[in-house]
Amino acid sequence: MDMIEIFFIPISIAIIGYIAKLISDFILKSRERKFQLYERQLSEFYWPIYIRLHNNRAVWIRVLSKGKLYNKIENEIALSIEKNVILKNHIEIEEIIKSSIHIAFPDKILIDSIKLYLKHVEIYKALKESDINNVFASDLKAGFPDTFEKVIKERTMAVQNKLNKIYKNFI
Repeated sequence: MDMIEIFFIPISIAIIGYIAKLISDFILKSRERKFQLYERQLSEFYWPIYIRLHNNRAVWIRVLSKGKLYNKIENEIALSIEKNVILKNHIEIEEIIKSSIHIAFPDKILIDSIKLYLKHVEIYKALKESDINNVFASDLKAGFPDTFEKVIKERTMAVQNKLNKIYKNFI
């Protein structure tokens, strides 16, 4: 072996090792960035909206029965649920959308469903602020857009699955 080979082989191995380390670090950083993005999308946008929508759906049955209730107390409870739970959740969801929509990287489907939802919320708020309790937003062609809840649920689960997959690769 001559001198060139003696120096060339170790230097080549060192360079290959260095390049492999750079590639490995790049892949790891990329996973970390994706993990952080998905975590942020879920914690600041999708899960807070999804949970509030789910909560609203769970109590909405009670509100729907308000016109059929014969008992004044039950009717007052339904009105209170509408004001203190459903309307409150709608307002919070509206704020989440306004402050965090950018982290969701919305496409046309999400944007269109958000527009329908915000229209519904504004009509619903106006009805409640005007103490109009015998009219629903749907009576004014602004019913709750089920597509919004469906899109939010699908996106929440999809991003959660991506996060879980990355998490499993870290372990």
